[in-house]
Amino acid sequence: MAKQGDMKDGNIYLSVLSDDHYAQCLLEVVHQLQHKTVCFVTLNKTAASLQHTFAMNNISPKDVFFIDTVSRAIGHTTEMDNVLYVSSPSSFTELSLAISEALRTGVFDTIVFDSLSTLSIYDPRGKAAEQFVSSIIQKTKTGGKLGVFTCLQADLSTQLVQKSCMYVDEVVHVQQFRPEIGQRMQHYSTVVGALLGVAVLSMLSSVFTLSAQSPTGFVVGAFDTVPKQHLFLAAVVLVGSVSMGALAYLLHKKGQFNPIILERLDRLARTKYNPVRLKRMFRQKLDNWIEKYNK
Repeated sequence: MAKQGDMKDGNIYLSVLSDDHYAQCLLEVVHQLQHKTVCFVTLNKTAASLQHTFAMNNISPKDVFFIDTVSRAIGHTTEMDNVLYVSSPSSFTELSLAISEALRTGVFDTIVFDSLSTLSIYDPRGKAAEQFVSSIIQKTKTGGKLGVFTCLQADLSTQLVQKSCMYVDEVVHVQQFRPEIGQRMQHYSTVVGALLGVAVLSMLSSVFTLSAQSPTGFVVGAFDTVPKQHLFLAAVVLVGSVSMGALAYLLHKKGQFNPIILERLDRLARTKYNPVRLKRMFRQKLDNWIEKYNK
């Protein structure tokens, strides 16, 4: 099994990410590629959100070029120098052209494809997706590049992932060689549970305090009989409880797999593009980024 720093150029890896610790496992994969120039194909998040996450975790955005299949489909039109936009995750021809043009440059050491789990969502039967993945793996191998394809642990038994396993050189379970990821997320879970518990107890305490202060109970006009300082304290406790609950929710969501699932893909997939014009556009965008990157 490949360990940190052991991924070899020219090899294709299937990185299996924990269902519950997806975000942390993905960051670990990218951290292993810190000293490489990466073409990151995203089917889950926008390039802007990924770039922000990478920067927050000390991964240099200048070393990462994105092929983004999400932004255009959800109406994000802001251009970024290091992003090549594809209309949707189900536009396999368009996506294949984009990846082929990225490989053509010879600039990238690594292609990261995130993820096979999401790809299967847009092609439930799997036939087109299987052909697409096989083609991309072969192109990556032919170019002598390191390829990293990701999937969730829960999707290992799906037909697409099983077929893909036939073409990769090694299957790597990220959390097996980085068990501290699970330990860290268990810590998060403990914190989440504690925050939710405190939030619930605080809200109940606030309710009982106000009820005790009002001889008539919670009826119309009852709050007039409660001292203002008690009302203020109860309001502070209530706001604090809601804030703690919100923080607990955000911490819980941090490690989860939450792809942006696009609707109306049938319409998007039927959109016609001129392959020659599209290839020219992709090539120009890549060449412009390479010129700036090499300065």
